[in-house]
Amino acid sequence: MFNFTATPLRSLLTAAPRAVPTARAFSSSASRSVARAILTGRIAMAPEMGSTSVGDVVRYTLVTRVGGKNSTVAPQFWRITAFMSEGDQRDFLLSLDKGTRMYVEGDLSIKKYQDKDGEQKSSVGIVQRTFEVLGSPNWSSTSEGSEEGEVPSE
Repeated sequence: MFNFTATPLRSLLTAAPRAVPTARAFSSSASRSVARAILTGRIAMAPEMGSTSVGDVVRYTLVTRVGGKNSTVAPQFWRITAFMSEGDQRDFLLSLDKGTRMYVEGDLSIKKYQDKDGEQKSSVGIVQRTFEVLGSPNWSSTSEGSEEGEVPSE
């Protein structure tokens, strides 16, 4: 014979909650938010050297568009910051001309600031991890399906 004990459902539902684990079970690294970006576009402004408290940086602007030259969608301008030590790769990046087609991978960086009227604003930039040159600024050699036309001004 079975002996059934009636346990009210309400007492099971109001039981003390279990402790939530602090680390993710599927990763050995600490949990943190990372927003990655992958862009293909053309250099809108030639890369320039700059310096920060961390070290030297190369800054440039990449323009991306959806739908090519005749699209009604406005082009997007992305400010790219590359933390690069002195060397061939930095010199190569600095030598690229406006209009060079590039592939860039990086992390999104959101900066908040106050404009001259005192309003809070935010700006999205990309901290470059890797890049690859996909083509020269020679516009006549663009293939079908790629971005065509001139780099629009900001």
